[in-house]
Amino acid sequence: MPPKFGTSGLRGLVTELTDPLVARHVRAFVYRCPTGRGLFVGRDLRGSSPRIAACVAEAARAAGIAVTDCGAVPTPALALAAMGEGAAAVMVTGSHIPDDRNGLKFYTPAGEITKTHELAILEAVAEEVTRTSTLTPESEEGTPPDQAGNDATSKPGPAIATRDAAPDYLARYTTAFGSDALAGLRIGVYAHSAVGRDLLDAILRATGAETVELGRAERFVPVDTEAVDAATRESLARWAADGTLDAIVSTDGDGDRPLLADGAGQVIPGDILGQITAATLGADTVVTPVSSNTGVEASGRFGRVIRTRIGSPHVIAGMEAAGGRAVGYEANGGFLLGFDAAGPAGPLPALMTRDSTLPLLAPLALAARQRGGLAALLADQPARFTVADRLQDVPTEASAALVARLSEDAQAREAFLARLAARLEGVTMGDPLDEATNFGPLVSERQMQTVLGFIDKGKAEGARLVAGGARADRAGFFVEPTVFADVTDDMLIAREEIFGPVLSVLSFSDEAEVMARANATPYGLAAGVFTSDLRRAHRVAKGFEAGTCFINPYNLAPVEAPFGGSKLSGVGRVYRRSVPLPLRAQMSSTRAPDGRSLRRSPSTKRRK
Repeated sequence: MPPKFGTSGLRGLVTELTDPLVARHVRAFVYRCPTGRGLFVGRDLRGSSPRIAACVAEAARAAGIAVTDCGAVPTPALALAAMGEGAAAVMVTGSHIPDDRNGLKFYTPAGEITKTHELAILEAVAEEVTRTSTLTPESEEGTPPDQAGNDATSKPGPAIATRDAAPDYLARYTTAFGSDALAGLRIGVYAHSAVGRDLLDAILRATGAETVELGRAERFVPVDTEAVDAATRESLARWAADGTLDAIVSTDGDGDRPLLADGAGQVIPGDILGQITAATLGADTVVTPVSSNTGVEASGRFGRVIRTRIGSPHVIAGMEAAGGRAVGYEANGGFLLGFDAAGPAGPLPALMTRDSTLPLLAPLALAARQRGGLAALLADQPARFTVADRLQDVPTEASAALVARLSEDAQAREAFLARLAARLEGVTMGDPLDEATNFGPLVSERQMQTVLGFIDKGKAEGARLVAGGARADRAGFFVEPTVFADVTDDMLIAREEIFGPVLSVLSFSDEAEVMARANATPYGLAAGVFTSDLRRAHRVAKGFEAGTCFINPYNLAPVEAPFGGSKLSGVGRVYRRSVPLPLRAQMSSTRAPDGRSLRRSPSTKRRK
């Protein structure tokens, strides 16, 4: 199977990550995503990483980008260095997966790329493959590539520079935590083949700890900090057996996921590290995937908890939408800081990428200051019992088919789609001022072509056409009412505002999942809930990040009720007297006299 974007970056077999494929993705990134003042390149310690990193650097330089090679460096240190210079970055790493695989993580000057950026990269790659030539900023036609796939006529960037990204990362944490935050602690550092093993050891010693190196490896060892395997757990217990260690720390291969074990060698789950760290920093909002434990809600320490789909891009999108003092973390422990915070000794600026050092230092610093150490700290958390494991060497197609069978009632879904298609056969298209009309024309030929383009994209991405799918056979800018099934969240028709008669049908398993998936899109004009449970209706409506939420009847919007948009949606955002007021989020709710139709939307509130 060719490399593809997953929960964090592009990944695939080393044999599939050929130089032309890598160069193609790098070109797509630098042409379609912000790169700022250049591109920083880093890598982990896999055997294939030097070759791939060299390809990344040369492809970017050939495209006219100023490239800085940071060598072997942890992902968060690379991101920190790049963002500090207003530059983009590419990290060559497969994270925790085996050595026969590798990948690329992309960063704009603002931080880790979003799913929207991923779509832009994939579209550019597809265009280049289709044209069999390179996309360039100057020409939509492009020019023939050289043997490595690079643009043969673009003016190359300057010679590749080098930089050590470690000092800035070390200074970040010595400034925030000071020289004695971990004083009195004796900590084992499970080095294995983690690219940041020496840097992590230096940070611990610089903040006051005594360190002991454990398990250094010369060949790559895949360490999964969420699904910690039995062999690793046995090693941790053995190293802790003599009782001389207060904790054991480590990371995954590229240093963005932490591993922390207590003095007995027992692993502390990453999501617990996340909720402890969030509380320590004084966060108001926590954004975390549905796979993290529910202790964060049960603790009552945060004003808002937002659940997302699994993957750091979804967490980042949630944090950006939330704003304020927001943090994010995943079940693997990777922590994202969305605001300028403070450590025990000094400032700790925001870092919008997964980091392993902060969720290690914060709990350890707390443990050093209180009796009972890590054990007492854990006892103060809500009791939650979780277990994680992973299925290896399972083809994506097989797992997707299994999940579909387990989560969907195919017979019921197909019956619903059949009824929906049958209902559309009897609709009336015509003059929108005629009360008998169900569907009017689009506002212009340009908008009609835009909608038809989305429909073509849905077909090309593999969505199943259930009804419509073409321009209506009549005068005017009419498009057939169109329904797609088998739609996935990454498809363009599921993520973009189409403003045409196009319906995408997606399946979900529970309330939390559907809210997380809906809120992961960059838009939020309107939402709808259909249920006979009034309390549930209000609860779900409150959870949607949308300007308006209709309950049962859809699109019944009395003009006297305020109207708004959320995130990238909304023009003017409001009706009536609220229009001239600066926008602030405030919810209003109206209910029809018969109690059946409800509507919730944000109003505005004058700034104080």
